[in-house]
Amino acid sequence: MLRSGKLRRSIRSKLTHNSIIFSSSMPYAAIHNEGGKIVVTEKMKRYFWAMYYKCTNAVKLTKTGKASNNQRTRRLTEEAKQWRAMALKKTGSKIKIPKRQFIGHHPDVDRFGKRFISFVCGDRSTKTGLKL
Repeated sequence: MLRSGKLRRSIRSKLTHNSIIFSSSMPYAAIHNEGGKIVVTEKMKRYFWAMYYKCTNAVKLTKTGKASNNQRTRRLTEEAKQWRAMALKKTGSKIKIPKRQFIGHHPDVDRFGKRFISFVCGDRSTKTGLKL
């Protein structure tokens, strides 16, 4: 799931009187964290086709616009098949995005939150600082 690290770097935290609120400025953060459905647009379809052709190593097209019937074309990878299936979806149809939670309840996040709150509130008796 990590390619550029933009989503990870965009995560911010805000301390309230009794909690920590995590947020992100990236527009796709919520759909990745919670899952849901997105509507297919023409721009998305162009992107899906571009990714499909990239995965198939620039398949040559015939004059009619169809992929040539050669061995390379028939040997599609699973990733290419997935891009092709998404590219063939109708504009306006929906794609289900699975939940890939990166912010939420997790023992490490809870432990960090407790240490952070105790550190900020002046209870520095643990002398552990903010490290997990």
